[in-house]
Amino acid sequence: MKKSMDNLIIIAIFLLFAIGIGILLPPYFFQKNVQAIQINLTFITVALVLFLSYRGSYRNYIMAEKNLENNTNTIKEILHLTDIIIKIPNTEDLFDTILKKAVEIIKQAEKGSLIVLNMDNELEFKAVVGYDKEKIQNIKLNLEETFAYIKTNGQLTKPCIIRNISAFNEAVLDQSKYKALKSAEGLTVKTTLSCPIVIDGMLYGMINIDSSEINAFNNEDIDTMEFFSNQAGIVIKNHKLIDEVLYLSRHDSLTNVYNRRYFEELYLSFMEKTQESNRSFSLVYFDLDNLKNINDTFGHQAGDKAILSFVNTIKKNIRESDLLARYGGDEFIAIFFNADEESVKHRIHKIKRLLDTTPVYAHGKIVKVEFSYGIANYPEDNAELQNLIKKADKRMYEYKTNRLKDGA
Repeated sequence: MKKSMDNLIIIAIFLLFAIGIGILLPPYFFQKNVQAIQINLTFITVALVLFLSYRGSYRNYIMAEKNLENNTNTIKEILHLTDIIIKIPNTEDLFDTILKKAVEIIKQAEKGSLIVLNMDNELEFKAVVGYDKEKIQNIKLNLEETFAYIKTNGQLTKPCIIRNISAFNEAVLDQSKYKALKSAEGLTVKTTLSCPIVIDGMLYGMINIDSSEINAFNNEDIDTMEFFSNQAGIVIKNHKLIDEVLYLSRHDSLTNVYNRRYFEELYLSFMEKTQESNRSFSLVYFDLDNLKNINDTFGHQAGDKAILSFVNTIKKNIRESDLLARYGGDEFIAIFFNADEESVKHRIHKIKRLLDTTPVYAHGKIVKVEFSYGIANYPEDNAELQNLIKKADKRMYEYKTNRLKDGA
C-alpha cells in the first residue's frame, strides 16, 4: 500500500513536469510569447524542485524504514532474551543464546564468539558459533592482545570493525595461541565486528561477529551491535541478580549448604528418577551435640565455628552427587546415593575421627565438635521423606542415648 502511494506521488510530480513542458513549447515555437515562457519556466522549476526533493526524501525514507526494520528485529531478539531469562538455567546457556541472537541479526555474519574477562584480566571463550568449542575454550587472551583493544587504543566503549584479522592475529598473538586458534578454525575469517559488553561502567567481555568477506559489515551493523550489546549487558546483569536471589533462597546463609525448603524440593524431583531407575540411597540425620552449651559458654561465634567445622568436614568426605542440607539450627540431613548402610557408616566414622583431630578453638580453649546420627534406607524403610526422617531421627536418638550410657 505504501509503495503504491509513493509511486502515485512520483507519477503526479512527473505529470506536472510534463504539463509544464507541454505548455511551454507551443508558445515558444509558435507565438514567441516571452511572458508565457517565463511563467512556464517557473512552473517547470517548481516541478523539478519538488521532484528532486521528493526523490531525496524518498531515499531517506527508504533508508530510515530499513533501519527501523533492523532495529525492530534487534528489539524483538532482545525482548525474547528478556522473556526467557528466568527459564535459562545457567550463565553458560545465556551466553550461548546471546551469541546466537547476535549472529542472526547481523547480515554477513557467519561465526562468532563471546569472551568474558576473568579475575586475572584475561578473556575466556564462553560461547562460540561456527568454531570448535573444545579446542577454543582453553585459550585465554590478554586484554591488550585483542584487536578491539589495539584498534581503539584501549578505549573499549564502542564497536569496531577489524579487517584482515588473520594477519592481525599472527602479528600480535604468541605462537602457541596463534596455533591454537588456527586449530580451532579461528583464522579462516577475514573481518570481525567486535563489540564490548559493559556492565555498571566496567568492561565485562566482548561479542565478536565474524565473516569470511573482507568488506563485510558497515556503520549500520555497528549501530545495531552497539544497541544489542548494551541490552545484552543489562540481560546478563539481571540474570546474575536472579541467580543470586535464587541461590540465597535455596542455601543456608552460614554454611552455604541447601536449606530445608529447597532440599525437600530436590527430594521430590530426584525421587521420581530414583523410582524409575530402581536406585537406592541412605538418608542420614545428623544432630550436633552440645551446640547450645557451646553458644552459652563461648558465644555464638564459637557456635558458628563449630557448625562450619562440621559442615566443611562432611563436604570433603561426600561425593558431588550426594546431598547435604541444614534442616534446623543444629540438625543436618544428607543423602548418600548408591551406597549401602555399612559404607555410609564407614564414611561417618571417618568424619568423626577427622573432627576429633581438628578441634575448634574459642578464647584459647578447645571446643570439641561432636555429633550423633541415624540412618534410614530407601527402599527398605520407606519412600516418603517425612517417614524416612522419622526413622532416621529415632535411630539418631538411640545412638545418642547409647553413646551417653557408654560415656563415649
